[in-house]
Amino acid sequence: MSTALELDHPQPIAGTQRNGAHGEESAGLHIDANPEAIRAISDLINRLYDHGGLDLLRALISSGGEIANKLAEGADSPQALRAIRNGVSLLGMLASVEPARLQEISKAVVERSSPARGAGEPPSLWTLFKRFRSRESCRTLAVFVDMLESIGRALEGNASHK
Repeated sequence: MSTALELDHPQPIAGTQRNGAHGEESAGLHIDANPEAIRAISDLINRLYDHGGLDLLRALISSGGEIANKLAEGADSPQALRAIRNGVSLLGMLASVEPARLQEISKAVVERSSPARGAGEPPSLWTLFKRFRSRESCRTLAVFVDMLESIGRALEGNASHK
């Protein structure tokens, strides 16, 4: 079972209150009189700097709306709509996989595809055949064959609808 991703939620700065619909700070906050506020802002700026956020903000501001216009132009095409829909479908498929399971598979792929493994003499066809007969290989091949059959059924269904 997957666990929820825990995110840091900003805590209100001591000595301030949230007002209005957008949660802006009250006008009574005097930053020079509140060391906790200075630390919070400093931490935020440091995090933005460490992760390239300040560079991104600088680029967005200097573009003068050019980026938003380009995004709007690009999104106004059938290809962009298909890409967005496909992305949502892929995310849904990825979300159905347990995170721990995906992490195990990713780790195994990375370990088995290291550059050192490709060095030297390649295995013979007989050696590869023997490895294909292992329990683990058969299990993996069965998953791929199941996926191929499902894709084939989906393609056959699409062909009959035309």
